[in-house]
Amino acid sequence: MLTRTLLIAALCLPLVACGGADDDDSSEPTPEPVPDFVRATVALTDAAGGSTEGITVTFDDQEEGTDGTGRADITVPTLETFDITVDAGADYQEYSVAGVVGGDDFIFQTLISDRATTDFVYGSLGLVADAGKGILVVSLDTVALQAATGGSASIDAAHDEPFIFVNDTPQAGSELIFEAQAFISFPNVEPGDVTIDIVPPESDICLAFPALSAEDDVTTYTVRADTVTVVTFICQ
Repeated sequence: MLTRTLLIAALCLPLVACGGADDDDSSEPTPEPVPDFVRATVALTDAAGGSTEGITVTFDDQEEGTDGTGRADITVPTLETFDITVDAGADYQEYSVAGVVGGDDFIFQTLISDRATTDFVYGSLGLVADAGKGILVVSLDTVALQAATGGSASIDAAHDEPFIFVNDTPQAGSELIFEAQAFISFPNVEPGDVTIDIVPPESDICLAFPALSAEDDVTTYTVRADTVTVVTFICQ
């Protein structure tokens, strides 16, 4: 999170064959069954270039350590929300990787930053980190994995002034302006269930990753004290 925490969602969109059917064939293709569980790969990179091997990734009763590439696989139920915990040790805040599952395996990539980096960015904005509160990072990406310029976000919980990064420079704001990175950070958020209100760029709709389904969309997530909660939406 923070100086260069860019949540990069790896999309695996199913291909849909759109060939024409024979005029006398009124049958419809049988839909593929939705599996009960899918594989969620959490892929971590340290913003300062440190090792991401051996970081603990937890979901329900599953606990895995990241390998030498900073990856760990967790099984999550389909068509449900997930909240995967990432514990990189005392020098880092706990991270919560959250979203709503579709029917396909997916990769959730994120940078992690240590507490010193967080304090530095907060200080540049006149903020002070409160360990009794959390951080919510909302990423608004296009299908091409670019910032959804013109999109914005707000939340219904108490928090300090949100900020974005324009190139590598933090500045106050909750709308993705020209040359802004894709994420909006809400510092010192009151812990609890927090609902995110997304205003998409013109003519777009923004849906929670990785499900990307209006029917299954989820906008309320849990923020915990001294934790960075990372959520992404894809605008299309």
